[in-house]
Amino acid sequence: MIRIYNGQNSLIKVFDHGDVFETARFFKTDYCCPSSYTGAEIFYLIVWGMVLFPQGPFLSKLVWTLTCAIAMGSVIAVLTIALVVGRLHGRTAFFACACILFLIGTGCAFLCSRIDAVMNYFGGPENTQLFFMSGIIPSVIGGLVYGWLLYSDTGQSVMARYIL
Repeated sequence: MIRIYNGQNSLIKVFDHGDVFETARFFKTDYCCPSSYTGAEIFYLIVWGMVLFPQGPFLSKLVWTLTCAIAMGSVIAVLTIALVVGRLHGRTAFFACACILFLIGTGCAFLCSRIDAVMNYFGGPENTQLFFMSGIIPSVIGGLVYGWLLYSDTGQSVMARYIL
């Protein structure tokens, strides 16, 4: 049992063993989603926006990718916290996290492909299927990694050692 006190030694909250793990998972979810999507979007900005299709305003591409990363990561974190953390456990929670990330990632890939068909910042009009698939495949892989990090013993040890 863990007791948390404020500065005046007044008891704020008492956690039992299960609460500690779910609270830790809550904070890891809140941190993991936006930061991992920001890293993925910066990768997309470099590869798609600077190497493959360097034409177009860099600042607009940067704003697009960072806004997209923060928005997607935040939506995934909120849905995971609302639907999974404290409610589901084990394999069920793992697959629920993977499905959440896959659905949001796929929806965003579709939306971004439609927007880029008009804006032409990342080569969407010429490479629509490749652009769309470069959002789908990472959503599948990322969803599995995300669920593994949050709801497996080895994933938790990796998070504890390297991430949080």
